[in-house]
Amino acid sequence: MPDFFSPHRDLTIADIVSLTGAKPRPDTPLPWLNYLGQDDLFGLCTNTGGGYTFWRDARLRRLTRYRYNDAPLDSVGRYLYVRDGDTVWNPGWKPAKTPLDRYECRHGLGYTRIRGARDDVEVELCFFVPPGDDVELWAATVRNTGATTKQLRLFSYVEFALSFLRSPRQILTELNESFSALGVDDSFVTAACVKLDKSTRRLTVANAGHVLPLVRRASGAVMPLGRASGPPVGMLPAQSYADDVFPLDVGDIVLLMTDGVLDALHRDDDQLGLWSIIDLLAKAPRDLDEINRRIVSLVQQRTGGSSPDDLTLLGLEVRD
Repeated sequence: MPDFFSPHRDLTIADIVSLTGAKPRPDTPLPWLNYLGQDDLFGLCTNTGGGYTFWRDARLRRLTRYRYNDAPLDSVGRYLYVRDGDTVWNPGWKPAKTPLDRYECRHGLGYTRIRGARDDVEVELCFFVPPGDDVELWAATVRNTGATTKQLRLFSYVEFALSFLRSPRQILTELNESFSALGVDDSFVTAACVKLDKSTRRLTVANAGHVLPLVRRASGAVMPLGRASGPPVGMLPAQSYADDVFPLDVGDIVLLMTDGVLDALHRDDDQLGLWSIIDLLAKAPRDLDEINRRIVSLVQQRTGGSSPDDLTLLGLEVRD
């Protein structure tokens, strides 16, 4: 627990249910909210890790997405996935809802701690915004409480909103300014930002040195979309980016990926791995699920099932 917050004892779900003698459980009738934040950056955090983060204005400047009236309730937020063999679970129970052996949530002044345990693995998460820094931190502690060696994989998830920015170029420009202001030397990230207007079937793309999105037209033709309209985010301050707009038709499939996918497909005759993807897209049937399956299969074949980099695919299909 951060030591800069109130020394008073934090409130737990166990306190609420102690009169009934019930076991602490995450599926409360309604989300149990706590407020995070210092200075300009704030957030709401529920007992399952739900909630959102915003900059100064909770209505106009939400950084991450949350839907108050979703069905089911409290379905978007700050999530950590734990993969233990073939089992995937969350310390806060949601969104996987895999049954937990033990669960606990503690809300304190400006921070929330969530602890979950399953099959001799205990994971504790602490969410907080430290004073003087406009950054939300997730501190994770993993414990093996059994006698058997464990091989675990952890994945974080958050859905960005950035709805107060109108175009992909504005989003990349704002991200670049915020990243550059951190003052971390030799740190940058490539990014591609796209916006799909379903009513006009137009795709707007801004690219910060990232792998270009690919489109497979309904005719079977495959081509890259856009260009690197600026340097990677955080590399140079005061940079601006450009939007490129592309019309789409029914049957078109757009594919976005991380560079780990191309790195995995690297060959002597295809240094970037791009031609392997283009050839696969051109020969595959017009079926997004099948295209994803073939790409994953090819990556696993080339890497032997083990890749040192992240592998992420996002596919969009235009339908009536």
